[in-house]
Amino acid sequence: MAATVGEETDAAARVPLHMMFAFADRKDVTLMAIGSIAAIAKGVSAPLMALLFGDLVDAFAHSSRSSLLHAASKVPYALVHFFSG
Repeated sequence: MAATVGEETDAAARVPLHMMFAFADRKDVTLMAIGSIAAIAKGVSAPLMALLFGDLVDAFAHSSRSSLLHAASKVPYALVHFFSG
């Protein structure tokens, strides 16, 4: 049986994973590495930010009036440390 036009384009569009990067030069590999590291950093920062925000909410919820300032003042230092790297 002869292949139809749709089958030919489907077979031609498939490329193995190892061939997809066959023509990547040093600049391409460097940019992919930087992008991968940035994506990992972005993926890690969202849950950490949620944990720090949860600590701030807990500081307001589980402290008395006298210890509120002391409990809440710990969180901004953690935020500064987190954002400074």
